[in-house]
Amino acid sequence: MVSSLASVIPAADRVRWSLEDVAAGVELLDVGRPFLPAALVHADAKVAQDRPRLGLALNHLRAHGYLEVMGFLKRAVLPPLLGHAAPALFEDADDFWAVLRVAEGEAKHLALFARFRAAVETGFGAPLPRAEGGVERAAHVLAEEPLAVALLALHVGYLAQEHYGRSQRDGGERDPCFDRLLKAHWQEQAVHARVVLRRLALLRRDAPAHAVQRGFEGYGRLLRWLDARLGERVEADLETLGRLDVDLEGGLQAQLRADQRASQRDVFLGAGIRHPQVQAAVREHFPRHIEGLRSLEASFDVR
Repeated sequence: MVSSLASVIPAADRVRWSLEDVAAGVELLDVGRPFLPAALVHADAKVAQDRPRLGLALNHLRAHGYLEVMGFLKRAVLPPLLGHAAPALFEDADDFWAVLRVAEGEAKHLALFARFRAAVETGFGAPLPRAEGGVERAAHVLAEEPLAVALLALHVGYLAQEHYGRSQRDGGERDPCFDRLLKAHWQEQAVHARVVLRRLALLRRDAPAHAVQRGFEGYGRLLRWLDARLGERVEADLETLGRLDVDLEGGLQAQLRADQRASQRDVFLGAGIRHPQVQAAVREHFPRHIEGLRSLEASFDVR
């Protein structure tokens, strides 16, 4: 029996934050300082030390890409959750309330990311990459089995916790605005993940065996598809760096490409697969696919 979401409401109240408070001062980002912690960028330490301008530009590009990728993933996995609100309206008032609270929170996150992205673009001083075809990309995600999308939503939800944890372990000096964003995002996302877990449990309860298999296989397909999109972002970032007055000769571009491909895989793919809550959800709801999860983890493990 899947329990009610009644406890989510007070939990959401405890961690609720104001968009204006978290975004305060973002239009004055200190472009002379990094935005993201080193553990979310993985720029080679020697490259950053020998070429500080390049290292800083790469950090700012990755901050922009982080906001874009996380914003896209949220938009792509949110529609099924909103669809869950309709039956909840007639079955469980607390569930209906909880789903609407999550939807409100996710809308606030998207507005927060948009403000930060605009501030990074203004401060960078050169055109930054933008992924085209957001609606078509989201449709690609939503075409998969609902269980696959729910598992991806859980993966995305727990990324926020992992990313904030990395920022806390990083002692570098950064603009404080991004630290506030990472913390605020994690606080509410931890509550939102409980709603996603319930949706996953409800889908799994009513799913025949073939849908469960397609769901797990679809999760793997979505991660591989996302890996290809992250590779496109790496190429776009390298193209942007090439337009700046920085030296990318002598094999440096190839080194950056390899480092950044590995970093993107770790930050957006491996970090989610390895999260204990994602692992536990697969053990509970996809017990026949534990080896498949280990194979996925190995394919994106760059540590």
